[in-house]
Amino acid sequence: MPTNKRESLIFTVIMCFCMVLWMSIYNVARMYGHVGMDVILDAWIGFPPAYVFAMLCDVLIAGPLAKGFAFKYLVTPGKSSPRAMTLVVSGCMVVPMVIIMSLYGAFEGAFHAGTLAIVPMAWLSNIPWNFVMALPWNLLVAGPFARFVFRRAFPMGTVLEEPVELADLGAIGDEDEADDFAAEAV
Repeated sequence: MPTNKRESLIFTVIMCFCMVLWMSIYNVARMYGHVGMDVILDAWIGFPPAYVFAMLCDVLIAGPLAKGFAFKYLVTPGKSSPRAMTLVVSGCMVVPMVIIMSLYGAFEGAFHAGTLAIVPMAWLSNIPWNFVMALPWNLLVAGPFARFVFRRAFPMGTVLEEPVELADLGAIGDEDEADDFAAEAV
């Protein structure tokens, strides 16, 4: 699991990609009634705006709500096992994200249908369908995959909380060494 805000943002980018892409394919397949290249193509075309919207909702709404609820009522950092905290927070994230993204999908469907009248019923009917797919996908596939990719790309302790200042590099060696390091970094 991420240990600071930067790691959390990077992990969210990976996790959100896995969830939004799969849920887009799932919902387009539900709408078309089959799975095929046309479904994958249409899901991929609708993916970028859904991904941006989901990222914003995750970071600004669902993440704080889920973590606040999980840490207040379900698990205690330092007392609960890391696995329990991971499962509880992941499970708690699904609820607000399904509600929000089902509403997003209802508006997207209304846009294609040309009428807003379908939004309330589409939203309410999408929530159980999406929850049934999102919870196991999150816990069994996307979460483990995202954690695997994240830790392979960023081993523990390699993502700093604050960027290293060039002035701090002078403490490593003399100023010429810091300048050489800065030049190589650019």
